[in-house]
Amino acid sequence: MRISSSYLYQQNVTQMNNLMSNLAKTQQQASSGNRVLTASDDPAAAAQMLEIGKMKTANTQFASNRQNAKSTLSLVDGSLSSASNLLASVKTLAIQAGNGALDDDQRNGLAMRLRGDISQLQSLANSTDGTGKYLFAGYQASTQPFVQDPSTGVISYQGDQGQQTIEVTQDHQMATGIPGQTVFGSGDSDVFKNLTALANQLSTSMAKYPGGNTQFTADLLKSSGQIDTALTRVTTLQTMVGSNMNELDTLDSAGSTMDVTYQQMLANAGQVDIIQSISQLSQQQLALQAAQKSFVQISNLSLFSYM
Repeated sequence: MRISSSYLYQQNVTQMNNLMSNLAKTQQQASSGNRVLTASDDPAAAAQMLEIGKMKTANTQFASNRQNAKSTLSLVDGSLSSASNLLASVKTLAIQAGNGALDDDQRNGLAMRLRGDISQLQSLANSTDGTGKYLFAGYQASTQPFVQDPSTGVISYQGDQGQQTIEVTQDHQMATGIPGQTVFGSGDSDVFKNLTALANQLSTSMAKYPGGNTQFTADLLKSSGQIDTALTRVTTLQTMVGSNMNELDTLDSAGSTMDVTYQQMLANAGQVDIIQSISQLSQQQLALQAAQKSFVQISNLSLFSYM
C-alpha cells in the first residue's frame, strides 16, 4: 500500500497538534492548580464544584447581608440611646416640676423646655437609615412614621406593626427595624401623648388647675411613672439590639470559617496533584520533542521528498 507524502505530513501535524494541546492543558492545570478546567475533564467533579460554588456564593451573600444588618442596627441603637438619654432628662425635668417653690412662670418655662424635648424625640422617632428609609415605620419604611397635626399638635403614628428583617444565614432572618409603637408606645402608653399632657399640665396656672395643688401633684406622679415606663421600654429594646449585633459577630466568625471550608472543598474536588502534573508535563514535553525530531527526520528522507 502506497502512502502519499501529504498523508504522512498531515498525520504528523495532527499528532503534534494533539501533543501540544495536551501539553498546554497540563501546563494550565499545573499553573492554576485546577485539575478540572472544563466540565468534560471530570463531569462528576465539575458538578460537585458547581454545587460547592453555589454554597460559597450564598455564604458570601449572607456575609454582605449581615454587614447591612449591622449598619442598620447600629443606627437603631444610636437612635434608641439618644431617646433613652432624652427621656432620662425629661424625668429630671418632671422631678424639678414637683418643687413646690416654683411659680407659674417657672413651670411654664419647664413646659417650653419639655415641648422642645418632645420635638427632638419626634425627630429621633423619624430617624432614617441614610437612604431615606425610616427605622421605626414597620413595613412602611418610605412613610414618615410620626406626624404632628398642625392644628391640634397631636403626634400620631403612620406606620404599621411589621418588622423589617434580613436573611443572615441559610435559615435565620434577623430583625433590623422596630415598629414605632413598640418603641414609643400606643394608647395609654403613647409617650408623645403623655409628654404632651405633662407639658399642658406645666403650662396651666395653678390657680386654674382642676383639683388644685393636690391634683397637680398626683398628675405629676402619674406622668413621672409613665416616663419611667417609656424609659424601661427603650432600654429593653436597646439590650435586644445589642444582643442581635453580638449574634451577628458570632455568625460572621462562623461564616468566615465556612468560607475557608468551601474553598478547601473546591480544592479537594478539582485541584491537581502537582507532583503527578509535573511528571506528566515532563513526559509530554519529551513526547512532543520526539515527535518533532521524528517528523524532521522523515521529512529529510529522499523517498519522502520525491514521492
